[in-house]
Amino acid sequence: GKFVGSGGNLEETVTKNNLEAAEEIVRQLRLRDIGGIVVIDFIDMKDGAHNAALLEALREAALRGGNAEVVDKLHEIVETYTPDESARQAG
Repeated sequence: GKFVGSGGNLEETVTKNNLEAAEEIVRQLRLRDIGGIVVIDFIDMKDGAHNAALLEALREAALRGGNAEVVDKLHEIVETYTPDESARQAG
């Protein structure tokens, strides 16, 4: 939509939404006792610092829930499957 937050910065709004979603996703996985492979498709962010903050938020939320084994592999998986900028532009 047209709403991009109070400052009019779409990247900041997307980052905020993704961070809130990360917390809720981990909460729902724990609440519903969901296991196995879970694929999460967040809104694309261009700023690498925002991507790192999102990854860290997922790690922290998983650790709070006692899912240390999930956190150990999270970074490796994200790095493996994160498309680079050239792939985004080609698509």
